[in-house]
Amino acid sequence: MDSLTVWDALIAWRDNLLKKDILRKSKVDYLSNMTKLIEIGLINPQQPLSEFIREGSKKNKLHEIEALLAWPLSTKRSRITLFRSFHRFSQQKKINKTTIEIPLHRDHRSLEMLSISELLSSNEDKAKSQYLTDKEINRFLHELGNINTRDFLICRTMWELKCTIHQILNLKVGDYDTTKGIFKINKFEGRFGNLRNDIKEPILKLCENKTTTDFIFSTHKGNHIHPGQIVRNMKLASKRANLPVIISPKIIYAHAKAFYERAFLVLPEKDRKKILEELSIQHKEIMKN
Repeated sequence: MDSLTVWDALIAWRDNLLKKDILRKSKVDYLSNMTKLIEIGLINPQQPLSEFIREGSKKNKLHEIEALLAWPLSTKRSRITLFRSFHRFSQQKKINKTTIEIPLHRDHRSLEMLSISELLSSNEDKAKSQYLTDKEINRFLHELGNINTRDFLICRTMWELKCTIHQILNLKVGDYDTTKGIFKINKFEGRFGNLRNDIKEPILKLCENKTTTDFIFSTHKGNHIHPGQIVRNMKLASKRANLPVIISPKIIYAHAKAFYERAFLVLPEKDRKKILEELSIQHKEIMKN
């Protein structure tokens, strides 16, 4: 408990909320009210959790809410109820140190604003993706490959390019510049696809004997693939891999973005600057094509 902070409790509370079988609107309302408590300083994510759960601290915070003139009485009551509920939740022994760091952005906003951003951007897919380790993702992909090679390639490409399922399924042969490794996602967006050879070679094989307007990934008759078929195989692969969650296309996408963001943030500043410069050059190259 001594090493835990309120941030650890906030993430545990958020994940617990998102798993509840209640209306999505209710979840959004809870998150929104929590961010307001953080915004005005009634909840400090950096505070040691042992200090926060003290009864005296709780009483002081409740008095502060009562004294606020800017909030209507109904708003005060709902946020007092939320504060009491979160305070009780924070005393649970099952709260562990979160692996989710307080997000860092280049605009150097306050810690409270960063916490608000993290909470407001939360959704069930993002939360579920945090439960998955890299080993579990690889185990899932291995099982998916045993079920359906094409679906494995689609999911692996989604993860490598950090694209949605629809962006991948809409890719046409003419959208892939094999010499420069550029995938054109749409009129304004593209990806450099430095794919591993065991992924790149099967994709190039799929492109053989197709016209530039044919889909890279298609049915046996060359038609557009419906995501539902892939989702079914992903569900089966998740069960075979004995994962804590059922992986969906949205979870793959969320996990890929989070993985690359974490990898970027741990780099030294000079390396991050170099990557940003390279991305700028790549973007100009994509726009030319």
